[in-house]
Parts: sequence; C-alpha cells; structure tokens
Amino acid sequence: MGHELNRNSPNRLFLQLMAERGAKPERPSARGTRWHGAFAMLALLLAVVIPTRASAQFCGAGNIVAFSVSSMNAGTYNPGGSAGSLLVTLSVTTNQSCSLRASFIRTSMPPVMASGANSLAYTVRQNGGGATYITSTSPAPAANTVTMSVTGGAGTRTQQVEMLIPANQWVSDGTYSDAAVEVRLYSSILSFGFVVATRVVTPQATVPRVCRLDPPSSPVISFVPAEIPNALPNPAIVKSTTLSASCTSPTFLRLTGSALTATPAIPPASGFDNFINYRAVGSFGAASTTLVTTTTPATSVSSTRNVASGPTTSGTVNVDVNLLTGQPVSAGSYSGVLTVTIDPTL
Repeated sequence: MGHELNRNSPNRLFLQLMAERGAKPERPSARGTRWHGAFAMLALLLAVVIPTRASAQFCGAGNIVAFSVSSMNAGTYNPGGSAGSLLVTLSVTTNQSCSLRASFIRTSMPPVMASGANSLAYTVRQNGGGATYITSTSPAPAANTVTMSVTGGAGTRTQQVEMLIPANQWVSDGTYSDAAVEVRLYSSILSFGFVVATRVVTPQATVPRVCRLDPPSSPVISFVPAEIPNALPNPAIVKSTTLSASCTSPTFLRLTGSALTATPAIPPASGFDNFINYRAVGSFGAASTTLVTTTTPATSVSSTRNVASGPTTSGTVNVDVNLLTGQPVSAGSYSGVLTVTIDPTL
C-alpha cells in the first residue's frame, strides 16, 4: 500500500495500498534715500521668491480636476493557494504642474478586512514588494506615500499599487471588507499635511468554502509476508498514517477504495483469493467514517462534520487500515488506492 499525491486536487490525497546686498543708498546721509534703498531691497527679494514658488509646483484643491482610485475588490481568495494580489490604479488630473503624493489612511493598524467577528489581514504596497502605502498616521510619512506628481503643465498621472492578502490565512468562509480606509492626495510642497483631494475606498475579498490536505506522514502503508501467515491476512495488524488538514468551513470526511489486486494479475484458482479486502477507518475531529472494500460501492462518508462551525487550521486526519481475512491468498504482490477526501460541499 502507498501514497499517490495529486497536486491538481488540493483537498484530496491518495494512499496507495506508494513594495547683493540692497542697492547702495545714493547718499548715506539722506534718510529718504535709505528708505528708497530698503524698498529697492524688498522689491528684489520679492522678485526672487515669486519665481521659486512657481517652480515648486504648489497646488491646491482648485488645481485638481479629477482624482480616482480603482476598485479594491480582490475577488476570491483561496488560503490554500498563493497570496491574493490586486493591482489598484490611482489617477489624478490637474490644470497645471503639481507636486503630489498619495497614501492610504486607515483608522488603525494593522489593516484587516472583516466578516462578522472574523478578520483577514492585507496590506497596500509598492507593486511587487517594497514600500508600504497604508498607514494610520496622518499626515502620512513620506515613506508611506506614492508619488503622483504631474509635470510639464496640465495633465494626468497614474500609478499602480498592489493590494496583497498574505497566503495561508485559514479564516471562515464569507465576504470580507474594510470600511475604514481613505486615500488622501497631498501637496508635496510646504507640508504633507496639505490635503488636496480624498477618496473613500473599500478593500474586499471573498473566502470560499475550501480545504487543503498536506502529504501523509506515511505515504506507503505496507503489509509484509510475515503479517500474512499461511497466506491468510491478519485483521489484528493495523497500520496508520496521518494527514494535516485545514479548512475554511466545517467539512465531511470521505474514504474511497477497492480491494487490493495482484500485479501482475493472477488468474483465479480454486480455494484461493487473487485479491485482498481491507478495512479503513478515518477520523477528522468529530467526523469519522469506516470503509470496508467488500461493499459496493466502496465509498464511505462521515455523517457529521469535523467541527460545528468556523475554520480548521492544521487539524489532523487519522487513517487506520487492516487487512481482512478471506480464503488463503495466492502468492504475489498486491496493491490498491485509498482516496481520502475532505470537502465542505459533500
């Protein structure tokens, strides 16, 4: 007996039974000339300051023609797969050149989406990893902002950031959302505290009813000749294996299999069996079932789910197998496949 892992079926495993100074006064003794020099100096200073502000590309709310953030609905998140990822597009249109930055401001950290009392962690970061663009600090620190500057006069600037939901969050199935986030667009000149536009966004994701089974502790369940004395299987000898399992919802346990057969095939012979039946007992929390290959079809499903409610993280599925006695078994090598399935939808 052994194990055969099908990676295309994450909730099913097979056991094979194998991111310059002012103008000089014209006459120093002339009081009026001094004032004239002072005013000349003031005019010179103003001539310097005004162009500097213009080149700094300062903008106010009146310079923002449009500001948008695309949907933050990440769709279906499967905790048994890779991390959930969604590219979010920020776009701003201005009526002049503007130095701008944006950040996602949340009322508290770390950021989570909620479904009732359950929570699902996520973040907003530089696409592909690096800077984090979500914070509870306002005005946002420069390190938590993404550049949205528009140069060369009026125009539009777009940037993409990544909404990331880390993998392996075995939470209850359902729809998760976060209503505590606002995207703020700041002027990069004078102070980050100068907000020129805001947009309320709602990060969302849906967790389906799914399970995952990890490889078994013993991928091969073998019975040696000594455990089949006089060609008769000994039912008292029990072999076991365990599998780690996680689910987003209460689940049923199913065992499927058939009698062990010889390889190569052995023709029937009077008084001898060319197959070996077995019993398999599986348990997963409160779910348990027994499969006996003498029955048809050789499938058994638990009558109850493993838990009454909620998710399961790294639970244990136990499987015990013993051979059943029949007629003496013809000499040969026998094998079969026992399929262990956990599925909330059974």
